[in-house]
Amino acid sequence: MIKFFFLLGLCCCCRLLVEVRSKVFSPEEFGEVMRNASGVNASHIEIWKCLVKWESSFDTAAHNTKSGDHGIFQINEKWWCSPPGKYCQVACVSLRDDDITDDIECALSVYDEHERISGNGFRAWHGYTKHCINITTAEEPELDLKENETI
Repeated sequence: MIKFFFLLGLCCCCRLLVEVRSKVFSPEEFGEVMRNASGVNASHIEIWKCLVKWESSFDTAAHNTKSGDHGIFQINEKWWCSPPGKYCQVACVSLRDDDITDDIECALSVYDEHERISGNGFRAWHGYTKHCINITTAEEPELDLKENETI
């Protein structure tokens, strides 16, 4: 019985550690991180900002248990993070912390695969197809929209 309560307490502490390490970025801060990230096309920054606004509200701890999406980019566990997906070779839980380096790498892999398949890598995300599809790479839209407005 003591072991049970010890393990329960340990699990609760681990859960708190994950939550403490998460972060909600401002659109500007997220854009700056993306500009400094390796492999990110600078002309796509505004599209990434829009997409992430609608996918996770810039929250690295975002987790949709119904769809199996994780982190700031809402990477799906079926194919991309493990378990069970393996394509990005990253644990799904690591996509929900404050270090988005692995999130960016995985999002770029998702983008590249969908670019290869459909000709538009951003179509992998519903946030893009519903709210950001009309953004061109030259635009810099205002992102402080009400929830029911679209870009």
